[in-house]
Amino acid sequence: MSTRTKWSLILLVGMLMMALTFSSVSAKTKVIIWGINDTVPGGHREQVQTFNKLHPDIELVSEVQTAAAGQTPESMQKLMTAIAAGNPPDITTLDRFVVGSWAARGALTSIDALIKRDGVPKKEDWVDATWEECKWDGEMFALPPGHDIGHLGLWSLYWNKDLFAEAGLDPEVPPKSWDDLLEYASKLFIEDEGEIEQLGFRYIWAGAVELYQFGWSNGGRFMESPRKATVNDPKNVEALEFMVELYDELGGMENIGTFLSSFQGVEQDPFLTGLAAMEIHGDWTIRFDIGRYKPDLNFGVRPTPSPDGEHFTAWGGGWSWVIPKGAKNVEEAWTVMKWLTSVEGLLVRARGDAAYDHSEGRVHIPLPIANVPANKAIQAEFYPAVRENCPCIADAIDYFSNIYDYGVEKIFWRPVCTVADVLWAEMDRACQAALFHQLTPQQAMDEANTNVQKGADEYWKRKDQESK
Repeated sequence: MSTRTKWSLILLVGMLMMALTFSSVSAKTKVIIWGINDTVPGGHREQVQTFNKLHPDIELVSEVQTAAAGQTPESMQKLMTAIAAGNPPDITTLDRFVVGSWAARGALTSIDALIKRDGVPKKEDWVDATWEECKWDGEMFALPPGHDIGHLGLWSLYWNKDLFAEAGLDPEVPPKSWDDLLEYASKLFIEDEGEIEQLGFRYIWAGAVELYQFGWSNGGRFMESPRKATVNDPKNVEALEFMVELYDELGGMENIGTFLSSFQGVEQDPFLTGLAAMEIHGDWTIRFDIGRYKPDLNFGVRPTPSPDGEHFTAWGGGWSWVIPKGAKNVEEAWTVMKWLTSVEGLLVRARGDAAYDHSEGRVHIPLPIANVPANKAIQAEFYPAVRENCPCIADAIDYFSNIYDYGVEKIFWRPVCTVADVLWAEMDRACQAALFHQLTPQQAMDEANTNVQKGADEYWKRKDQESK
């Protein structure tokens, strides 16, 4: 063989190897995900890196690090615009309560056939309500959990035991009835020459959050069916009247707003700094707020006061993963969704978060989550250290993990309907109008009901015409 032939063969082999390498690289599918933050140390970064190591044919790329869509108009508009333009991410977070309304608009890809084909995830591995929130018209369009690791998102009453003791109240006995809440909030309210120095009760939302809680605990319903709005149910109107009475007792919304606006950032949160004695908050605050900034806070968590102080309810919510309509890589996105919501994926997230917390000198707080086997594994691994180092936080985890043992008779979840986002916005608007005395509670709720019903009627009229 001549020297020229040898070099030709070597060149040919080299070109073939380069072609094979290029082919291998180009075959790697890039999956764009919104709502997972791998720009900072922690569980999200560990999930992205671990997934990419385990799946050499897929590159998971985080493009929008914050929760991509849900209650905020800006985030929902960003995602909807991307879908309408035919350039959505392959996978994104979506607040579970709006999955039905987005699916009804044709904005999401059904994953029902994929679940049936692969046999996973299994419904029995999840808290049932979180699974049902992911459905529309009998089909699955989402998987819990999403951005928030899948905690149950349960709202309950938090109280500062030290402030209770200072006010002459039993620090171990929170208010149980609406009358109790009014009495305790008044006793814990401190002002000087018209300026608030300590709030007896602090709102988180002054809107839909509290209205859902008080309305449901009073026996109210907000949607009789996907077609019928009942926002102005008399029981809901009574709940809003109670909210007006409560906040008026504490100096009125304008004064409360001025007081709260003086606190900037979670570190200055008035409940954490001992300037607000009670609040209705979600389970996540025990990790992201109390656990991070005030792990030695002497606090308790129990069911939110009910009208009679005997029958208690809670409500919950959370995020999910969805594949938007028009996603370019549905099969690969489905692979990502399955792994992120698997026990393996959730443990990677929890251990990544724990490693980061430990590097910052913090105890890792394992929230109860919706995936039952993953929750069992995570709690077994991290709960003992919480019990040893943060007893109040451990008690809070016990409460949320066994909420029915603490008197809660029913947990409500926001209605799955075509107008879920409209319902949320209208309830917020009604609360603001009533709390600032722009409308009576009855007027505000009537107006909200009209707007929600209009949205439902428009959808179902169009749907009925299409089915003819």
